[in-house]
Amino acid sequence: MQVKAYLEKSVEYFRQVSSAGPVPSAQVTNAVIPAAPSGTPDYNYDVMGGLDKSLAFDIDLSVPAGNRIRNLAYGGTTAAAT
Repeated sequence: MQVKAYLEKSVEYFRQVSSAGPVPSAQVTNAVIPAAPSGTPDYNYDVMGGLDKSLAFDIDLSVPAGNRIRNLAYGGTTAAAT
């Protein structure tokens, strides 16, 4: 699913955490990744346009980037896991 892939790319912005939280935002933002060795820019990371229904999802920061989006639903319908 393209939306899930987009969201997974967007949440690279967050650093992985090992605690359940709450975690101060300064400890999870500006993750260093190969494309952003000084830290990932922290603006517009989750903006998506062109949708005609509500989009809902959770982000699990306890797992590595690429597998963080959970409970993805579009228009109230749960998306198939991919």
